Amino acid sequence: MHQQIICTFNCDIQSIDPALLRDGRLVMEYKFDKLNIENARRLCKHLNMEDYGNTIEKSISLAEIYAKKTTEKEILTMNDDSIAINQRILRDKIPQIENLLNLYS
Repeated sequence: MHQQIICTFNCDIQSIDPALLRDGRLVMEYKFDKLNIENARRLCKHLNMEDYGNTIEKSISLAEIYAKKTTEKEILTMNDDSIAINQRILRDKIPQIENLLNLYS
């Protein structure tokens, strides 16, 4: 059985249980620092969030940008009363993450 699992941690690597860090467990490590203003605005443009991108005046994390995007889509869903939008959001997230790894790593 071939499985790939993605793990994310929002803490220092020293805080992670050593069992998870043994050889052969986790293959790669990506660290995403805050994006500078230019890259944050570029990402917002890529995500069709140019209005929000234009308000960014300091370094910002991917999590902050995606939290804003998710909030905007949830509001759209409430206003539109549509389940289809939620299904599209879930389907679209995986390619967006793959694109981020290519654009900003």
